[in-house]
Amino acid sequence: MFYISSRGSSANTWLAKVLSRHPKIVCFRSSRSFPPVPPGDRVLGSIFPINEVSPEFFIQGLLECERASENEKIFGSIHGYHGTIAKKACEDEGGYFSYITR
Repeated sequence: MFYISSRGSSANTWLAKVLSRHPKIVCFRSSRSFPPVPPGDRVLGSIFPINEVSPEFFIQGLLECERASENEKIFGSIHGYHGTIAKKACEDEGGYFSYITR
């Protein structure tokens, strides 16, 4: 499991797409909910109430996705929680935390 934080957009969409092209990686972008819906997305949010969750809950969601894939995939996310807000939750669960700036 991994989490990449960023300041500004810093090519996050591009990086998430590149990472997700790897057959063993799924990288969600710009989400603070589970399921991972981008903030402000009104389509799914208008049908189902999807609230933002704590970084700890989000990290647990990534781990559950890995378990659901029988650990065949590595799940991660980029640019949902800003700064180092998700760092402790990620590292406490043995994940890799990184931070990029432009």
